[in-house]
Amino acid sequence: MQNTTLFNGVLASLSSWSIQRDVLELNLGQTCYRDLLFSNSMAAHWIAGQQDYFARALGISAIIETCENTIVLMQRSHLVGEYPEMLDVLGGHIDVEPGYDALSPKALFHAIISEVCDEIGIDAHEVSINHCIGLLENTAWRKPELVFHGRTILNEAEIKERATEANENFEYSSLIFIASDLKSLDLYLMENGHNFTPSAEGCLDLFLALLKTQKGND
Repeated sequence: MQNTTLFNGVLASLSSWSIQRDVLELNLGQTCYRDLLFSNSMAAHWIAGQQDYFARALGISAIIETCENTIVLMQRSHLVGEYPEMLDVLGGHIDVEPGYDALSPKALFHAIISEVCDEIGIDAHEVSINHCIGLLENTAWRKPELVFHGRTILNEAEIKERATEANENFEYSSLIFIASDLKSLDLYLMENGHNFTPSAEGCLDLFLALLKTQKGND
């Protein structure tokens, strides 16, 4: 049976990156979902042959905290193209128009807000993305991931209710909420790390590092 939730579309890709005067600079190109999935399927062969044909679609992920100081996670559904049925944070990819030249920092933040709203059905004014906390790479697929941190004014019950009408709720089978304090998050990762997608585990590791830095500055 054909999976009607899959479609091709133009995505931003990451050609290179650098840090200049404490500012992360991204050199972006373009790819598409079709090339991304093909690249993922060929990754082991290409890495073994030291060939660099990877799509390098730039993923975007967000650690979103609720008003109850919990983090929103998802159990991915069997319908998604990457890592079905694994634990993940919210996020996706950056949809662009063919032949685009560049994206402003504002556009990147808008893209992750849009992904969060589409996935859990909340409105843009109900979530704020505070900052970008890092850039990761899934070394198995050579796939980069830009990581953000933000908060929503909603609680767990409100998010679950909104999610029933979300545009992209087919991407997950359930939502999971875990306490965002250092001790609880560290324990949850230790017990469930093997169930996370590589990018989600990296995102949570970055958030843990941020919490430890903040604790050290208190």
